Amino acid sequence: MSTPTEGLSEPITPPNIKDLLDDVTNNITTVVEDRLSKFKRDLSEENSEALETAAKRARADKHDFKKPGNRQQFEHEQKVMECLHTAMDATTKNAVEKAKDALEKDVFQIQNWKAELSNPALDDFCDTLPDVMLASRAGNTLSKYTGSWLRWKRWCQSNLSAGAACPAKPLHIAIYLRSLLDNANTVAPMDSALYSIRWAHSMAGIESPTCHPMVRATMEGCRRILAKPRKAKEPVYPEILATLVSQKNLSSLSDLRLLCLCLISYAGFMRIGELLSVKISDISFSDSHMEIKLHKRKNDKFREGSSIIIARSPKNTCPVRVTEMFISKLGVNVNSESFLIRRLVHTKQGLKPHNHLGISYSTARDLMMKGIKPLVNDISQFGTHSFRAGGATAAANSNVNERCIARHGGWKSTSSKDRYICDSLQSKLEVSKSLGV
Repeated sequence: MSTPTEGLSEPITPPNIKDLLDDVTNNITTVVEDRLSKFKRDLSEENSEALETAAKRARADKHDFKKPGNRQQFEHEQKVMECLHTAMDATTKNAVEKAKDALEKDVFQIQNWKAELSNPALDDFCDTLPDVMLASRAGNTLSKYTGSWLRWKRWCQSNLSAGAACPAKPLHIAIYLRSLLDNANTVAPMDSALYSIRWAHSMAGIESPTCHPMVRATMEGCRRILAKPRKAKEPVYPEILATLVSQKNLSSLSDLRLLCLCLISYAGFMRIGELLSVKISDISFSDSHMEIKLHKRKNDKFREGSSIIIARSPKNTCPVRVTEMFISKLGVNVNSESFLIRRLVHTKQGLKPHNHLGISYSTARDLMMKGIKPLVNDISQFGTHSFRAGGATAAANSNVNERCIARHGGWKSTSSKDRYICDSLQSKLEVSKSLGV
C-alpha cells in the first residue's frame, strides 16, 4: 500500500492564484476522503506496517518544484496525511483498551478473580484474560458496543444507581428502550443498546436479561412502531450492461475502469467494498474463466477467505475480457500488489493510473450511477447493490442451483439471498399454471 503523497512528485504549475487555491483544495479533499474511507476497513498488522513503510518512503523522497507555492502545498498535504494516519492508528489500537476500561469495574472484576483463584502464579493470566475475551469481536464492533454500553451506564447513574448497569434487571432495560423510542427515527438506537447490554453480560459470564419476555416484547413493539416500508433497489439487467458496453470506448482507461466495476459486480454478485479491495495479484486467468480471491467478505468473520469464479464468454459484455483489457491498459505486472480499481491521475500526458491508491466507495458509486443514468428511467431506484441483485436475479431465473448462487454471492442464509432476487413474470406464472385450473 502507499500514501496519498505519491503521484505529487511532478511539478504543479497553476496559471494563477485562483487555480492554485482550487488545486490545493481539491488535493486536500482527495487526501481526506482517502484517509477517512480507510477508517471503515479492518487493517491487518501487515497492511499497517506496509502503510507506515510507504509513508516513510514518501517523506524521504526528494521532490523538485518550480515554485515555492508548490512546495508549501506538498508539505501541508504531508502534515494532513500524517495527522490522519496517527488518528487512524489510535482508533484501531485503542478500541480494545476503551472497551476494557468501560467494562473494568462492572464486568471484568479482575481483583475478585484473583481472590477466588488464590494463586499469585495465575495473576498475569487474570490481567490478560479480558484482552483475549474482547478479541472475540472486531475492532469496529467493539467501538460500537463500547459507546452504547457507556450510554446505558450513564442513564443508570442518572436515573437508577451506579451498580444497576450490570447485572441489569429486565424492567430497567425495558424502560431504557422506551426512553430511547421518543427521539428515534429508526430502530437502530434500540438495537445498539440491546446488543451492547447483551454483550457486556456475556463478557461477565452471566445470563443476559435481554432475553426476558418483557424486554423482547418492548423491543418488538419498538420495531413495529418505527417500521417503514422497505424499498429494495431495482436490479440491473443484461440489456442495460450490453448498451453500456456498446457506448463506451474500450481504449479509454476511465471507460474500462467503469466497465470493470459494473461487469464484475454483476457477474460476481460482489459488494462494492469487496471489489475495491481486490488487488491485481488476487486475479488469475485461464482459457475458460477468471478466479478472484477475496481475503475477506462481510460474513467471513474468521477471515478464511474465498474465491469467485467468473466464466469467459464470447459476448462484448464478457467480464473476463474487459478485465484483461483493463489490466493491459494499466501497464502493470499480473503479480502487482496494487488495487485493480485504481485512482486515475490527470497529467500532461492525459489520465494515468496512480501507482497504488484505489478509490473510495462514494467515488465508485458516483461512477456507476453516472454510467447507467442515461439507460434507466429513474436513477434513484438504482444503487451499487443493483448490480449484485441483477446478477443473482438472472441466475435464479435461469434455474441455477440455489446453493451455487448462495456460495457465489457469499450469502449464508436463504432469506438474505432471496432479498436480492426478483422473480421473472414467467416464473411467477408457473405457480398458478401448475394448479390444474
